[in-house]
Amino acid sequence: MRPVFRARRVVAYVAVLSFVLSGCVATTNRNIEKFDRSQAGLKVLFMPLDVELSELTAGGAKEPKADWTEAANKHLKTAIQKTFEGRNARLVSYAAPPAGSETEEKHTQLIKLHSVVGNTILLNQLIRPIPTKENKFDWTLGDEAKNLRSAANADYALFVYVRDSYASGGRAAAMVLAAVLLGAALPGGQQFGFASLVDLRSGKIVWFNRLTRGGGDLRTAPEAAETAEVLLEKLPD
Repeated sequence: MRPVFRARRVVAYVAVLSFVLSGCVATTNRNIEKFDRSQAGLKVLFMPLDVELSELTAGGAKEPKADWTEAANKHLKTAIQKTFEGRNARLVSYAAPPAGSETEEKHTQLIKLHSVVGNTILLNQLIRPIPTKENKFDWTLGDEAKNLRSAANADYALFVYVRDSYASGGRAAAMVLAAVLLGAALPGGQQFGFASLVDLRSGKIVWFNRLTRGGGDLRTAPEAAETAEVLLEKLPD
């Protein structure tokens, strides 16, 4: 099976899982409790957000919304930056390499790799356990992540992946009709995502938190701040 098809299959499994576990909120895995306070000037590189917001049509299809996604990126970025206030590590913004450069392509692929690895972690934990990963948290983004250490002069990197959907008027009507006429429950919009803290000395994921729920809204600043708080729950301080 080609890697791209394998990645799509993983995402498809977790998309189904996000509906099944819509009542869950957050679950954290971590190999690091606190940042090293003896290391002055500890830096966490804030990687570009991997966020997409969609509208759920009457038939259940998801239609991406560029304006919603743009607002969500802005609000979530601001909210996450605020969560690092008072921590021993300083969050530093990602500086994009020249457009079209080999470095830019590598970093873009690294962000995509994080989405695949994150979804694989969920697949392993909740649907189909991998024998070699059973009862331990041992995941990595590989050597490409280590290259960020020298490029950005940072110790860790924070990656964030979120998919959020909202029921359209047609979907809301379909949900009501299904409940009244058939006694069936159609799924509405859902908020699903995860965040990872990667040690740039090794490329290993040392903290991982997943978020899956039927509520939440990233289109406004207050709601995005609440989502960021849940998404970054138990982040090392």
